[in-house]
Amino acid sequence: MATASDKVTVSVIVTKEVHDKLKRLANSKRWSVSQTGAVLIEEGLDRADQENSAPNQHQGAA
Repeated sequence: MATASDKVTVSVIVTKEVHDKLKRLANSKRWSVSQTGAVLIEEGLDRADQENSAPNQHQGAA
């Protein structure tokens, strides 16, 4: 489990539409907007890592 000293603050700028969606998701999970954003970022980074570590299916294609 992460401790307070393991965390940093990250600021992002999003459209009002994205912010509204983030708030709705946060409310549905009973999480804070900050916690919801952190979870989404972590999931997106995990997905990117998986995609980058998977063999390139297009390699060698002309």
